Amino acid sequence: MAVGSRSHDARPRVLLVYPCGNIDVNPTLAVLLQRLSETGCSVDVLLEEAREFPAPASFGRGVRLAQVPRGTLQPDTIGSSRVARRWVAARRPVAGGDWGLAARLWLGPETIANSYDAVLGVDPTGLAVAHRLVGAHRVPLAYLSFELMYEDELISPDEQRIRRLELAAVSRVQLALIQDEERAIELERGTGIPRSRMVCVPVAPPPSEPVRTEWLRERLGIPADRRIVLYMGAVSAWTGRDELPEMVASWPDRFVLALHSSSTASWRPSPAMRRLMDAGRVFVSSQPAPRAELPNIAGSADFGLAPYRATGEYWETGKNVEHLGLASGKVSYYALCGVPILARRLGVYERKFPLFNAGRVYDVPAETGSLLTEMESNYAAYCAGSRRFYEERLDPTRGIGEFVLRLHGCVESYRSRSGGRRTDHATTGQPEIANSSVPSAQG
Repeated sequence: MAVGSRSHDARPRVLLVYPCGNIDVNPTLAVLLQRLSETGCSVDVLLEEAREFPAPASFGRGVRLAQVPRGTLQPDTIGSSRVARRWVAARRPVAGGDWGLAARLWLGPETIANSYDAVLGVDPTGLAVAHRLVGAHRVPLAYLSFELMYEDELISPDEQRIRRLELAAVSRVQLALIQDEERAIELERGTGIPRSRMVCVPVAPPPSEPVRTEWLRERLGIPADRRIVLYMGAVSAWTGRDELPEMVASWPDRFVLALHSSSTASWRPSPAMRRLMDAGRVFVSSQPAPRAELPNIAGSADFGLAPYRATGEYWETGKNVEHLGLASGKVSYYALCGVPILARRLGVYERKFPLFNAGRVYDVPAETGSLLTEMESNYAAYCAGSRRFYEERLDPTRGIGEFVLRLHGCVESYRSRSGGRRTDHATTGQPEIANSSVPSAQG
């Protein structure tokens, strides 16, 4: 598969720029790519390698992944033939065994304008790269926002530069994806993108029937008489890592914590955490699972834990967490499976949980034991409430459908203005980039 052959193709051709490698950790992207495939789009995804995550399963016919080395998906390197030649010369083990597609895409606006009907950028860096790739051409630009940047929290010159590039690009944005009204207000206030150009899509997997499994018990050896409180995702300061020992120590003995990490990246348990692990109060699953397994993991827990903290050590972990809204994949997986949720008091959970009886919120770790006991005493009602929370607030189907429909409208308008002429890059006979061999993410 190559860029550059002249042909006419009715299929919309889309480029998605994702400046990370953990594509499976965000269920919205999986649902979006699958929906684009179902509606006849051909999609190339330009992303960074991430060897600590398992390779994702196929996102559908016509969706292809092209990797670049970690840390190089930056706007400053767009158009650099020297960088492209270095990637090709490196002959690193990537999907299809060829850096060619990524290198050709990297050469910039002429290639992109002649090959795609729309370019989508994920988060500030992805949008900045997408804007640079599009250049002066009028190819529709869309923004997929999952991390909100706040200027008063930016410290380093690199952060401030990405913010300037994000703001320079937003005037070109015709369509934006955001998670809910709370975050839409913040995005409009911070960037000036009109609310009318935004579509709200919660971060959540597609609907399926709730499942109850023994995944965690079988793999971690958790006794049948223990009640499992599951935390799934990255183990970090902003996800409550440092408070977990105090929290678990406050629980009655029948409750145990299961930690399922979203990557093979190591974290060092504190001495207090190691003592709890040795005592059989904490169980750790450090082997990432593919996204198809995540409902089975969530469905094997009795409770789901969401201990988010706005720590501010990175720009993503300050106000972006305070205004988390419906942007938590782990909470969505818990709710999909009808698992009652225990979450730190954030505005969204303080508002939503009572409406559905989906779970309880805490202020300090020491009170979580009594909250678990309370939910256990009315367990069936909390399970039903958690599932209702998914069905009525988190199901992404409608939002993704609207976003894809509006994206098709942008493509049709662009084709009409440009006379429908562009270069297609799917028919030159070069090896297709297979999704199955790309190291990527899960979460």
